[in-house]
Amino acid sequence: MVEKISDKKRRLIPIINLPLKLFFCTPKAKDDIDIDKAKEILVIYYAGIGDAIMNISFLRILRNNAPRSKITLVSSKSEYEVVKNLDLVDKIAVIDLAFTKNINKELKKIIEIRKVIRKINNVQYDVAIEPRGDLRCIYLMHKCNAIRKISYNYTGGESLLTDVINPSKGITHLLDDQLYILKSIGIEFTEKETLPVLELNHEDEEKNNLLLDSYDIRNMCIVGIHPGASWETKRWKDYDKLAQRIGDNYKNIYFFVFSSAGEEKIADEVLSSIISHGLEGRIIKEALEDYIRIIANCSIMICNDSGSAHIAAAYGISTIVIFGPFDPSYCKPVGRGSVHVISHDLDCKPCMSKDCKTKKNECLNGISVDEVLEVVMEELRKHNGYVSEKSKKR
Repeated sequence: MVEKISDKKRRLIPIINLPLKLFFCTPKAKDDIDIDKAKEILVIYYAGIGDAIMNISFLRILRNNAPRSKITLVSSKSEYEVVKNLDLVDKIAVIDLAFTKNINKELKKIIEIRKVIRKINNVQYDVAIEPRGDLRCIYLMHKCNAIRKISYNYTGGESLLTDVINPSKGITHLLDDQLYILKSIGIEFTEKETLPVLELNHEDEEKNNLLLDSYDIRNMCIVGIHPGASWETKRWKDYDKLAQRIGDNYKNIYFFVFSSAGEEKIADEVLSSIISHGLEGRIIKEALEDYIRIIANCSIMICNDSGSAHIAAAYGISTIVIFGPFDPSYCKPVGRGSVHVISHDLDCKPCMSKDCKTKKNECLNGISVDEVLEVVMEELRKHNGYVSEKSKKR
């Protein structure tokens, strides 16, 4: 079973559920769901970019099994940018559930969320699904005009649901956990359908071609590096040294160093190291829509446990992911191409914590440049024309 929360938080679930049961008592459904007869389906999915990529499979399978249904998605901005051009849903409503300490901002969010609820409640939904078991989204779904309300009880909220899904003990990956909800309501799918797939449309292909031409790098091997991550404890520190070693071993290489908000300093340090070593590259810091599109230009992507890894894997790009405090079996990227996970087993791992208790961050600091370089070289050998300089000299 997917371990989404710590033992400490798990012990709080009965305490959370108690007051909810006092005020809410949603009758539990007894009949099976026939998804093919559902005219209106609501999906509530609030998550970051990596989870949003994994949700592509969920939406695609749902769409394929309910082709006559209208599907409405309530999502984060990240999810919206991922799926807006994929023709998987009919309507998308964006919400912001991120907590801040600013009271005025929180009040504005509440007002906006109420507006979203009023907007989507213009119709009655036959089925509403929240695939992650997030109590915030379960409560939001409770306020929606739906006959069947389906989710897990990972963080509480079973009294708000008509259908409480019991997690499968044999599932360890987040993607499989989400898809298990579909299986629980009678939807069948193949192994191939579980892979998240991103593809560029014609307009995005043209934009990427113009980008490559403007930099004059169309015939070069583009190595993507994203040195950032949402947490400091997820960030491997040696991308600068790795890039230099790649340049020492291979010719015709160009680096895209991807940077998100708050990651400018570490991205600049990596690029400075690349340039000072006589190599070529540039920072890619764009709006999320363009960021996702530009990753498709890479021959390989090297990054931490972050959204970039999931995007690259969904494009079928060779992806090397360096894992720190999380267990890769829980959230490693999946895709059509090669996905290599570099992770060390430790007694303290997975701690899933923003703060290393030992203060040594050994899960990442113990990973050497040589270890990562070996995997990178294995992938670069697959790309014709990018010959190893050392092999050439021999």
